[in-house]
Amino acid sequence: MQNETLDQIIEVEFKSSNIASARYDKEKKELELKFMGSSDKFFYRYADVNLELVDEFLRAESIGKFFAKNIKGHFAFVKVDVQDTGKDMLDERK
Repeated sequence: MQNETLDQIIEVEFKSSNIASARYDKEKKELELKFMGSSDKFFYRYADVNLELVDEFLRAESIGKFFAKNIKGHFAFVKVDVQDTGKDMLDERK
């Protein structure tokens, strides 16, 4: 797992069979997830996710199981098409 903290942004790449990478904006409380097999075409942005949950997510023994139990179905989300934005999920920093 690679972790990079940039002031308000946390970015992590995973060695997981389900989730490829995550990006969390502390100020906006937005968690962005890119799933394996999405081939960099889109990612999902989850709204109003608190830092404590993200910390638990990053420390989970199985991030896929943690996601299924604690994030999926619990937060509003949008699917962001990289072709529409012209940017990769990690390129959207301000």
